[in-house]
Amino acid sequence: MDAREFFNRLAPEWDGQQPAVLPARGAIAVLCGAAPGVKALDIACGTGIMTGELLALGVSELLGVDIAEGMIERARAKHSDSRARFLAGDLFELREGGFDIALMYNAYPHFPDKPALLSKVASLLKPGGRFTVAHGFGRADINACHESPAARAVSVHLTPAADEAALWRGHFNIDVLADTPYIYVISGTKR
Repeated sequence: MDAREFFNRLAPEWDGQQPAVLPARGAIAVLCGAAPGVKALDIACGTGIMTGELLALGVSELLGVDIAEGMIERARAKHSDSRARFLAGDLFELREGGFDIALMYNAYPHFPDKPALLSKVASLLKPGGRFTVAHGFGRADINACHESPAARAVSVHLTPAADEAALWRGHFNIDVLADTPYIYVISGTKR
């Protein structure tokens, strides 16, 4: 089973499996640079879990991209704000650029080719644009979620944030690292 099929199967129950309120999401929205006038990219947006947080901080334009059509259908049904649009497709085929921020929330383990990912993210951001990889849970909890055979087939384990940050330093100035039992964040600005 590939990632698209895996997440399409999960889409109908996805929101019910997520905490209704998770304070970390609000903090992550602030850390990623969401603010009035910002053009934001939500990578692997799923059902739009972060959309409300980003829009509440005033982003002027938000593009959510996810490989699973089922996730995108739910995101569109939940969010009708004209500032938000959603695309079912492969991030690596996205040609639109000029984003001020790019956020990947709770999805980093599903991108096994990290050099290709960071290169693509860099190509989509404006100079000085901010990328943020974030999880609203600690690394041990995220890795435990990916222990089932189906999840292992479409994910890789998170390694310490400092190790992952080293990969991003070729294109980005890393200025936020958090790797605690409660949150995992790597963030920086494009050189």
